[in-house]
Amino acid sequence: MFPNPAGGSERKKADTQAPLEFSENQQIGRFELIREIARGGMGQVFLARDTKLGRKVAIKFLLRPDPTFVSRFVIEARATARCTHENIVTIFEVDEHDGLPFMVLEYLEGKTLNEAFETRPAPRQFAELMVSVARALERAHEHGIVHRDLKPSNIFITDRGVVKVLDFGVAKCFDNPVDAFDHVITATASGSRVPRALSASSDTFASEYVTFSGGGTMVGTQPYMSPEQWGADEVDQASDIWAFGIMFWRALAKKHPAGSMAPDKLRARLCDLEAPLPSILAGDPTLPSDLGAIVDRCLSKRKADRPTATDLVAELQAFLQPKARISDDACPYRGLAAFGERDAKYFFGRSSEIRTAIQQLDVWPLLAVIGPSGVGKSSFVHAGLAPAIRDAGGNWQIRVLRPGRNPLQSLASVVDDVLESNGQGVEMVVAQLRDAPGLFGDMLRKAAKRRKHEVMIIVDQLEELFTLSDDGEVRALFLAALLAAADDPSAPVRIVLSMRADFLDHLADHKQFMVELTRGMFFLSAPGRDNLRETLVRPAELAGYAFENQEIVEDMLQSATSRGALPLLQFAATQLWDARDRTRKRLTAAAYAAMGGVGGAFARHADEVAAAVPKHSQLLLKAIMTRLVTPEGTRDVVDQRELAGLTEDQSEVARILDQLVRARLIHVHSDDVQGATVEIVHEVLISEWPMLGRWLEEGHALRGFMQELGQAVRQWVARGKASDLVWRGATAQEALALTNRHVLDLSAAEREFLLEAELHAARGRRRKMLVFASIFSVLGLVIAGGAIAVVRISNAQEATNQQAIAAQSEAKKARSAEADAARQLDAFKAEEQRRATAEFGRKQAEAAATTANLAVDASREELQQANLDLQRTLKESQNDKDQAQALAVAAKAAAEIARKATDEAKSANAKLQTLLAQQKDRVKQLELEKKKIATGL
Repeated sequence: MFPNPAGGSERKKADTQAPLEFSENQQIGRFELIREIARGGMGQVFLARDTKLGRKVAIKFLLRPDPTFVSRFVIEARATARCTHENIVTIFEVDEHDGLPFMVLEYLEGKTLNEAFETRPAPRQFAELMVSVARALERAHEHGIVHRDLKPSNIFITDRGVVKVLDFGVAKCFDNPVDAFDHVITATASGSRVPRALSASSDTFASEYVTFSGGGTMVGTQPYMSPEQWGADEVDQASDIWAFGIMFWRALAKKHPAGSMAPDKLRARLCDLEAPLPSILAGDPTLPSDLGAIVDRCLSKRKADRPTATDLVAELQAFLQPKARISDDACPYRGLAAFGERDAKYFFGRSSEIRTAIQQLDVWPLLAVIGPSGVGKSSFVHAGLAPAIRDAGGNWQIRVLRPGRNPLQSLASVVDDVLESNGQGVEMVVAQLRDAPGLFGDMLRKAAKRRKHEVMIIVDQLEELFTLSDDGEVRALFLAALLAAADDPSAPVRIVLSMRADFLDHLADHKQFMVELTRGMFFLSAPGRDNLRETLVRPAELAGYAFENQEIVEDMLQSATSRGALPLLQFAATQLWDARDRTRKRLTAAAYAAMGGVGGAFARHADEVAAAVPKHSQLLLKAIMTRLVTPEGTRDVVDQRELAGLTEDQSEVARILDQLVRARLIHVHSDDVQGATVEIVHEVLISEWPMLGRWLEEGHALRGFMQELGQAVRQWVARGKASDLVWRGATAQEALALTNRHVLDLSAAEREFLLEAELHAARGRRRKMLVFASIFSVLGLVIAGGAIAVVRISNAQEATNQQAIAAQSEAKKARSAEADAARQLDAFKAEEQRRATAEFGRKQAEAAATTANLAVDASREELQQANLDLQRTLKESQNDKDQAQALAVAAKAAAEIARKATDEAKSANAKLQTLLAQQKDRVKQLELEKKKIATGL
């Protein structure tokens, strides 16, 4: 939303003309009206679209034709445009439509100070917010502009926590009171158009100054008006400081210091300059005394006794920081290292984001701080959010973890710490989380209830879940555990994550977690220029130092344009601190010039550190640094023992690591979960150090292999060097080929692992040769057996053929015998016919003989001889018949033998084909076994 910037509460709506009527998508120049969002005594505000620049804007129309209000409208436009500042609403354009002047302002979403603090805020929280208001006043006062109507409804807090001061409609300028504005008033009153010189980009607009006193009438909102606004003195910048103090009273003490807001009583009480107002500490004795002193000074009735806006900024910042100054020997800058909670006193420039993050945590238990590398996400959650949560009240137990290489163990260690088990239950908790990840939230909530405290778990660098862990099941369990802990805003558990924005797509497979994460997403961008300035100036002031001149700061800010601007600025400031002038307590221009500015300081420092490493150790340095970078180009967390194993002389590795630590390029961390680990202090080292970039480019093809090798070796060592985890087959062959082609700096464990792989491969080759020999032997035997079988089959086939030929011969003989038998049978039939004829003849002969015996007497000897011949013929005929029958039986037997021989030949041939097919299948199976054996080796 956009607040009501159309006028003060003292203006009467009766004098306004009827509200503007507009139609949907009505076009006014390049602006398209959407809807009305505010209305006040002077004007009406609409939400609109800037169709040219593609953004939402707020358009404020003036509704009163009174020249006085036209003048105020012009004053607001001029004053707002002149005071370009992140805490002052931005004006884009001024023009008129149908005779009504309008201005185009940035569209803000959020709430006014009145809405933000309907309940009593914490003093520190309110002071942090009011620092931004004081900065806005400082900028306005630098331009000779007095707001004159500062009040909670004119202070807006965006959804991102940025404070904006609004409504300069009754502002007054003091630095160049020329008569130009009188001309503007006269011209407007006579009906002339609002001059286009009032465009926010116009030089005329930026250089003309206006004064307006309201024709001698009082200007402002009565409860916030200073004594001089009531007529006790001339109005100037001190009047805004008075209103600033009143807002503290109204917010913290919930009343007005004058005891009454009736106009006559206010005037009488405030114009009595000899009677001071009571201290705010009298209204609330629990307030910090130093904050009470600041507020009391703001409400000094004599304006000369009030602080300036610049003093106010400094005093509030001093209140918000620890009272004791740091030692002269302690560096107030962190270089490339992230800020920790103990460094909160050095952490500046994120107050608005911290406020917004706390408000977001109030309504949703999961806060995901997402942003690009180099914007300070880890510093924000550790040194900004965590201390602010503690200061906001409540009994908070804050625990920090990083997923690392063992994400579930990291979760279990946090639970064990919250439960105060002294490390005794970590493994048990890991086992429980594997079965039921929801127990993570359950255990935290029960511990919080039992000890009557609230728990906040900070999961820093969530991207390690993907860069350092390759177990998809563990990732899913880890994310499910986080969701189970951040399940309800009323629960006493909060989860805060930090993660690089370019790793968001890695969560695509975890849809439920992605849904919940987007509800609590907080995008952290790089600090604005003013906030960056604060990160440079304020730590030095805390230590009692200052920059020799502001040109150093401006040049540093101008040079900080890369995505790693924040860590590079911190590093450059660290170098300046090391070369500081202790006598004058100054960070000098000479030191800044000597180090080559922001851009040159870091690369030069890293190169000097590398050059200081002995020449014979340069390869070892390269191996160490490249191992600290993942294939994805992010920081890796490497076991210190793994680095120590890169050479037989472990003391040499220790010396290099010590040099890198002292040079603030790496960080060595020890804990009970991961042991001693080493990592680069910041990823800006990867992107901004050319030498490391060259090393990584040279080893680009090998980095993925080295990363994979390192993971395999760690698993192998963790499992007691189990032989089944040693690489085999194509993976081992590729790894050994790489080690043969390149000179690699391998740790002792990696060399042992690859040696095992090589020995296994050698054993595999020997087994392979034996298998091949066995295969060849088996193949020989098979072939020999096949040859014998073929010979046997050939012999069987030959025998079968011979049998077939014999059968065919026998069949031929049988057919010949059958033909002979047939011929004999025909002969027999003919003989039978002949015998029958003879019998008939005999009978005829007997008849004739009888007749002859009767007729003549024949010779007995001839008859007997004829009878003997007949008997002999009959006997021969019978013998021929028996022989023919025997030949027929023999022919049938020979045909049966021929048939059986043919069937045996066919069966033998089928068996031969089956045997040949079986031998072919066996040969194929042996070939497949041969390939499998070769692949397995």
